[in-house]
Amino acid sequence: IDKLYQNCNKIDAQGKYLLPGLIDAHGHVANLGYELQRVQLRGVESEEAAVTRVKAFAEQNPKSMWIQGRGWNQVLWSNSAFPTRDSLDKTGLKQAIVLNRVDGHASWVNSVALAKAGIDDKTPDPAGGKIVRDQAGKATGVLIDKAMDLVASKIPAPSSSELLLTFSKAFDHLL
Repeated sequence: IDKLYQNCNKIDAQGKYLLPGLIDAHGHVANLGYELQRVQLRGVESEEAAVTRVKAFAEQNPKSMWIQGRGWNQVLWSNSAFPTRDSLDKTGLKQAIVLNRVDGHASWVNSVALAKAGIDDKTPDPAGGKIVRDQAGKATGVLIDKAMDLVASKIPAPSSSELLLTFSKAFDHLL
């Protein structure tokens, strides 16, 4: 064995432990591809600015059955308040809209998405989640943690051709 490692540096740790440098050599290529096909909301400075990006995305992607996005953060907005479905509904878009918060712990959805998930003002909060409601008890369109799954579970799985497009976009970006 000494011949195999004759060119290696030897370190006498004097009875102490040494750990090699840990390197994470993997990537979430599909997630990158999906991200490139969604509304980008990182750094938007208001609910209105986010809605403007959603409308622009919808105009550029008229065949999208679900409009998805990620990155909004109400803490950056002047009022720091959660957004509401009303602002998305006012766009007049007929597609379901699902926009995940920057940390992935909340979704902001429109009334179409709520209806597809069967969520109304009387839907109970799921275990580990919350359907945010206004003072009158109306679902606002913000879903926290496990409540996000109520809508996410209704989004159709991508077809084979959609997966190919997803990977193609990711590979092009990486290259």
